[in-house]
Formats: sequence, C-alpha cells, structure tokens
Amino acid sequence: MATQTVQFTAAAGQTGTCKLFAPGSDVQVASVAITEATNRTGTYTAAFTDVAAGTFQVLILSTGGTKLADWWVELLLATGTYFAKSEYPGTSSGSIYTVIERSVNDTNPITFSWPVAGAVISGSVSKDNAIPYVNVAGARAFLRTEGGKHYYTLAYNSADRPTAEGTARYAFTDDTYTRYVTLRVGPSITASLTTQMTESYAADGVAPTLAQAVFLIQQHLSESAISSTTKTVKKLDGTTSAATFTLDSATDPTSITRST
Repeated sequence: MATQTVQFTAAAGQTGTCKLFAPGSDVQVASVAITEATNRTGTYTAAFTDVAAGTFQVLILSTGGTKLADWWVELLLATGTYFAKSEYPGTSSGSIYTVIERSVNDTNPITFSWPVAGAVISGSVSKDNAIPYVNVAGARAFLRTEGGKHYYTLAYNSADRPTAEGTARYAFTDDTYTRYVTLRVGPSITASLTTQMTESYAADGVAPTLAQAVFLIQQHLSESAISSTTKTVKKLDGTTSAATFTLDSATDPTSITRST
C-alpha cells in the first residue's frame, strides 16, 4: 500500500478537504481531510492511499466548501511526501499549464505558449467551475516566436471571462497538443479606489481594518471637538461620537491617548 502525503500551504487555522483532479478534468480522483502542522502554521498535509502515478490539480476546500488554495502535484505510486507547486510541472515541449491573474476591467488578450508554430487551435472554457466546458468566443491567433517558444493569444471576449471576481479555466488543443490556462480575475484597482467604503470604527485597543483606520484618521482631522482634556471625534454625520481621546493637559497638551 502506498501512502502519498501531499504537502502544501494555505491560510492558517483551516479545516477541510484536499481533492485531486486530472488536468482539465472535473472528475474527482480522490479526496481526504487536511491536517495542519503543529508548529508550521499554514502548512498542511493530506495523506492519500494508492492514487495512480500522474500529475494532478490539488484543490483545497474549507469545511464549508470555500476554496482555500489551488496547487499542482506530481505523484508516484510510492509512499513518500510530495510537495505541491503553484504551476503545472510541464513537459519537454514547454509548460502545459499557465496561471494568469487579471483585474475585472482588464481586456488585454491572454498569451500562452505552444510547441509549434502555425497551429490551428480550438479552445473551451469553464467559468467558476461550471460544467460542461463551452467553446471560447475569443479568436486565437499566432503572436510571435521567441527563444524557441511559439506564443499565441486568445482575444478578449466577455463571454470567456467572469464579469466579477472569479476563475476561468481554458483548455486549448490543435488535436496533437493540449495546453491549459487558468485565469484568476480579481477586483478592479480603479473600482477599489473609487467605491465608497462602509463607515466603521475599531474599538479602542482593537486592530482596525484598512477602512476603519482610514475613517478614524479622516474624522480625527476633519470632525472633532475638544473640551478640557477630552477630544471627541465625530462620525460622518457630525454628531455621533466615533471615539474619544484624553489629553494630558487642558491648556498645554503634549500627549494624547484614546479613551473609547
């Protein structure tokens, strides 16, 4: 019996499962519980038994079904520890798996390498793990040859990509070679900087979120009142207290500390 222990990293303090999939397949090969290391927080192992040798996508899900991590691993049918990698291990003709990260509003084409020039490539896509894969709408075109590698592009088409945060998995083939691309779509930087935040303030002594820190700094500078040794910071409405601070002197203060 072969015990194949897959080691990988994810956010600390998680419980859940590790699932194996063949490249480009939505059929689960195996699934086992994950175990976090005692002292190496965020380092996990998953012990599989007698999984056939091969390359697998390693999908880590929380107990509630949320994806925690997405890795690749090469297994042998032999007992040992196998370390997960962020990219597909590849072959002698070049990497067959590519991971790309884009923002929602990025409409640039996707570039991927191919073993040969002059290929007629078809493609299919699964958005956010949808089943089945559907044909891509964007055009595929040869781009250039550089350093012995042949590069092609998939033109932008909204039908091929998530319209919000999500993942698109592409499978390309010319009936001789097959290549895979995962597109991870994140929030638009522009949207992040122009979207109004929800007003919130951390309690005294509690580490704030970024939004909570920004609100307190803004209101401290723009909406506050001092009475004797008490400085009161108001919320956006100008009347509700967001926090109070104590000065060391009512007439010549040299220090301030938060009270509430």
